Amino acid sequence: MTEALIEADDGTRLRTWTTGATNPQTLPLVMLHGGPGIRDYLAPVAGIVDDRYLVHRYDQRGTGGSSWTG
Repeated sequence: MTEALIEADDGTRLRTWTTGATNPQTLPLVMLHGGPGIRDYLAPVAGIVDDRYLVHRYDQRGTGGSSWTG
């Protein structure tokens, strides 16, 4: 698993995770959780499919490890 902070164009830093297969034939899967104001809860689902996909997840702005301001 790779955890990173990605900076949006307004300076907000969003916490992200990437898990799963990393070979060139693997399709990416971006998981978007509900909200507003809810942190990522899709890690268990990512664990089910990350043997087949390169899975990207994030914390929404102002929740979990993501900043509010920007």
